[in-house]
Amino acid sequence: MELALRVAQQVSVIFLLCLVGIICERKGILDIPIAKRMTDLVLMMVFPFVLVSAFQLPFTNDMLPEMLLALGLAVVYHLMAGLLVRMAVRPGVSPKADDQVGVERFGAAYSNCGFMGLPLLTAVLGEKGFFYGALFLGVFAVSHWTDGYKIVTGEKHIHLKQAFFNPGCIGLGIGLLLFVLRIQLPIPLLDFTKNMASLNTPVGMIITGVFLSRITPRSVVGDKRVVWVVCLRNVLLPALMLVLIWVCRVPSWFPAAGGVALGNLLSCGCASGINTILFGQKFGGDGHHGAKVVALSTVLSILTLPLLVYIAQLVL
Repeated sequence: MELALRVAQQVSVIFLLCLVGIICERKGILDIPIAKRMTDLVLMMVFPFVLVSAFQLPFTNDMLPEMLLALGLAVVYHLMAGLLVRMAVRPGVSPKADDQVGVERFGAAYSNCGFMGLPLLTAVLGEKGFFYGALFLGVFAVSHWTDGYKIVTGEKHIHLKQAFFNPGCIGLGIGLLLFVLRIQLPIPLLDFTKNMASLNTPVGMIITGVFLSRITPRSVVGDKRVVWVVCLRNVLLPALMLVLIWVCRVPSWFPAAGGVALGNLLSCGCASGINTILFGQKFGGDGHHGAKVVALSTVLSILTLPLLVYIAQLVL
């Protein structure tokens, strides 16, 4: 119960950051074009430092199974999510619905594991939680530029350059290389890296608030497709991952496996990510519809994330 309360407190902080973005947009301090440029700043400049910072831990042999399990669970989740959203979110009967289905599938499959997940994992599991979250984030970066791109655009070909040479994968590669070779950054460079990484959540969630500022509650709650997509994202996909972890008895595999499993569940259970909006706008989908998915998913995560952690503590 204590962990669930800690998660609830951290989600509330994240929601307040989002509220700052809403206020900034309403007062004319920020607008959508500025938010788009700030998103590029975070994704291109801040995001790689987040991953490098996460791997600045002393490497020990007992961390190898933790790293492999975290990566393995992340791969399993993204493969499962990519398959299930295609079956569960079907095209509509109107041309407009065709523009929405890719965004809906993307919003259901891909969580806000960076802006929301990393501070949650740090609050619950400490430095190791940040490490597990970064590994999940690395798999997320590859998946959302390959399968996620295909989901939104409808294309059948994978762009390998986008998949492996995006800022997330570059940061993950540098971070893992330093970690495995046991190279610790000099203190000035380490402090710089951590300061850059600290911008991730506050700036990211303020940007999210800007994108959500013009979404009305009636337009969200009255859209049955949005409600169904958010049920998938916030409830069904994390629940399926929890059942899989329970059936396989993952926490009993080695002493730290329970923490790795909980970290994976928290990353899986976060609200829909901001790229649900950005991918829709950039690749021909309905970005406004994506904003409705992100809005409802973010609000409901105040309830669903603590509940997920509470149930996980009972059954794992």
